[in-house]
Amino acid sequence: MDGKEFFMVAENLMEGTKEAEYRSAVSRAYYGAFLCGRQLLTDWGFTVEKESKAHGEVRQKFRACEQAGIIDVAKAASNLYDLHSARLDADYLKTKKIGEREVARRWVEIARSIIAQLEGCKNEPKKTRVIEAIKDYEAKIQAASAPPKP
Repeated sequence: MDGKEFFMVAENLMEGTKEAEYRSAVSRAYYGAFLCGRQLLTDWGFTVEKESKAHGEVRQKFRACEQAGIIDVAKAASNLYDLHSARLDADYLKTKKIGEREVARRWVEIARSIIAQLEGCKNEPKKTRVIEAIKDYEAKIQAASAPPKP
């Protein structure tokens, strides 16, 4: 699935006039950004879970860029976390506010920003820096979960 197509659906839904369209736009915007991140990681050879764990895993891998000083990518990961919360709100009707046009528009714009940040990771030298940051993160996770040596 192409995340950019999901994002385009979100933009189209914002042309509507109903609360359900705005809520759906937030949901599709989240999935657009999430799928772009997951695809980038798999293109680089990283394993990403297929089920619900994938959502946190994608965020955590990009969040690891903070340790390497790649703050814009870490911020995109943080925004993806917030957008995921908004998606849950939109889909499960937790608050009325998320269904307002301007609130939904703000979330769609955040998704656009996340996708742009991730797209920027495709170019060198940032690509190598991001990949190395994620590899370092995975190595730390692996070491922390390894059984103690006798």
